[in-house]
Amino acid sequence: MVACIVAIFLFEHTISNWFVYISKSYTVSGMVVNDSNRLIYFLIYSLTGITISPIGEKLFYRGLVHGGFIKRFGEQKASIADSSAFALTHLAHFGINYYSGTWHSYLYPLYYGYFLCL
Repeated sequence: MVACIVAIFLFEHTISNWFVYISKSYTVSGMVVNDSNRLIYFLIYSLTGITISPIGEKLFYRGLVHGGFIKRFGEQKASIADSSAFALTHLAHFGINYYSGTWHSYLYPLYYGYFLCL
């Protein structure tokens, strides 16, 4: 909830707001959202996002990536490698975005998100 308030305070409802950027990445061509089907689409996307995505990420990063590196590099280096790969794939949520054919970097939300997590 705090992250949502901060995002709206800093960037309002522009593409610079990480929630707006993420929501625009989930568009489906031909999909028409109106009042009668809004709840259905919300449930489909939110249930997928809060259940399947985290489980899949854990299986991939903590299972495949970590498991593949542990035999070769040991526990500590494998943990660093899979954590780094996880962080790199999630940069779009915290300050590095691609839209309108160019890359955009917002370092303030990146650093703010880091310190908010401490």
